Order: sequence, then structure tokens, then C-alpha cells
Amino acid sequence: MSVFHQRSAARRVSVALLVWVGLWLASLISAAPVSAHATLLRSDPAAAASFTNGPTAITLWFSEEVEADYSRIDVLTRSGSRVLADELTSPSDSSGLAIQLRISEPLAEGSYTVVWSTLSAVDGHISDGYFSFTVGQAILPSLTQEAELAETVSTDKVVPQAIEATVRWMSLLGQAVLAGLLFFVPIVLMPVLRDADNRRVAIPARRFRIVMLLAFVSLLLGHLAAAIIQIMNATRSTDLVVVGEPLVSLLTGTRYGALWLSRSVLIVAMAVLIWLLARGPRLVSTNGQGRIVWIWSGWIAALVLLTTSLGSHAAARGGAQSLPVALDWLHLLGTAIWSGGLLAVA
Repeated sequence: MSVFHQRSAARRVSVALLVWVGLWLASLISAAPVSAHATLLRSDPAAAASFTNGPTAITLWFSEEVEADYSRIDVLTRSGSRVLADELTSPSDSSGLAIQLRISEPLAEGSYTVVWSTLSAVDGHISDGYFSFTVGQAILPSLTQEAELAETVSTDKVVPQAIEATVRWMSLLGQAVLAGLLFFVPIVLMPVLRDADNRRVAIPARRFRIVMLLAFVSLLLGHLAAAIIQIMNATRSTDLVVVGEPLVSLLTGTRYGALWLSRSVLIVAMAVLIWLLARGPRLVSTNGQGRIVWIWSGWIAALVLLTTSLGSHAAARGGAQSLPVALDWLHLLGTAIWSGGLLAVA
């Protein structure tokens, strides 16, 4: 190899290393801190309030939009019996930030404990809590009594946290590896691989095909399982019947469902593009039509990561077009390309 070719190769390697280090630094960027889940801001009646005549409705306001169809409010007497009430609704003037339960009959003198649970329309997570108020000369229940009453109508998640975390990890791992390979290989790896005559070296597809297949399976299984976990948590039921019509309603009638369906379309497109890139003995080059396939593959991988950011806590802070979402997306892209780059080099 001539001195010129050696210097040229050294420059390409240096640029590749600088790009790689830059991506690593980007992966260290953390999105701005946000409030996790839908936080209860205020209620009517307020906690520990006392009334001469009981309220006719219970209204709760939250820090972000909630899904009324997958929320619940129970009003319990000191003995644990439920107060008769109408169906839960979202006030028309609340912009989806509040839920309301109208009480069917006047409340008698006594103490009452409100137990609530709601599904965030932004990040898809469940929040719950409880508080008490009194009517007449009654005394508020103790914290222990409140907790015991709330336990009788527990709205805890029905899917174990370990399973939920594993499924999320599978999805994120698949996204990261695929995005990393689809960005790193054509932008960094292919340009620096040269033979003794300074000609680009074609990359054998077999090992990359295996890695991308495993990553895609991890992404697909995590994606499908996430929807099942979401409907079980939203309906507080592990009965497989919820995988039918209730799941369809969740996916077609909520923001979580819109993001899930969008990611599904992107995953199908990614599968087709990955097949086009790695179907032969060598990875498709970045020349001619191959360049178009690589570009589209990178964009699709980036959009899959974007759907994750749009359903994260970052979206709860300022909406889909906010800076926290952009920073979260940048963080995911940097992490993905760094981790995928390690696999590509290996």
C-alpha cells in the first residue's frame, strides 16, 4: 500500500473513531427530568375535607391526560362497602386531565375513603392512590385504616414487575441493536474497510444476518408481549379473554394503541428492508439502489426509536414536539448506534 493510501486510510479510521466517540457522548445525554406517570394534582373533595352535606361527585385532576375508560374511582364507607355511583366520565372542559364519578345517593354522616386508579394517555402507565373525607361529625380513618380499605379494592398492576421489565428490555434491546447496525455499518464500517489497493471490501452477510435476525425476533416478541401486558394492567385482569375485544379497543381507542400500531407498521417495513440488505452472501453496498435501501433502513430504525420516546415520560412533560422528547430520542439513537457499532466491529 502506498504512503498516500496509508494516509487516506488513517484519515478514514480517525474520522470513524471521532464519529463513534461522538455517538458515545450523545448516548450519555439524559433527557430532562420529568414527572413519572399521571400525578394527582388536586381533588374535589380535597383530602381530609369535612362536609355538612356530602358531595354529589368526586372529581380528580391529573398532571397529564388520562384514559377515563381505563380508570376507576371507588368510594368506600368505614365498613368497606361501596357507595352507589354512576359511570366514570371525563368532564368536557377538562381536556382529558380529569375524571369524575357522580354519586347516586346522598351520603350519610360518616367517613369515606376514595380509592382511585388511572391509566396515563401519554406514557401508558398506571397510577393509583387514596384519600378520605368526612360528612357530619365523623372522624377521619387512620392511615392504617385507609390503607386497609384501599387494599380491598386494590388496583395494583396484575403483571409482575419482573415480567414487564423483561419484555421492555427485549424490545429496547432489539431496537438498539438493529438501529445501531443499520447506522454504523454503512456510515462508519463500510467506508473504512479497504484492501491493499484501497478498494472497498464487501462485507459477508452471514454473521450480520444472524445478529439482525436475533435482534428482530427480540424486538417483535417484546412488541407483541407489551400490548398483552398493557391490556392486562389496564383492565386489572390476567384472564386471556382481555386479549380479544378489550385489546382491540385499547389499540384502536388510545394514544398507546396509536403508537403501538405505528410501531407495528414500521417493524414490518424494517423486516422487508433488512431482508433486502442481507439476502445475498454479501451485505448490499452503499452505491446505487443499495444506498436508497440503507437510507430507508436507517430512517425506519430511527422512527421505531421515536415511537418509544413518544410513549415515554419525556412526552408527559411537553408533548410530542417538546425538547424532552427530542433529547430522549437523541439519547436512544446515540446508545443504539454505539451498542450496534460494538457488535458490528466484533
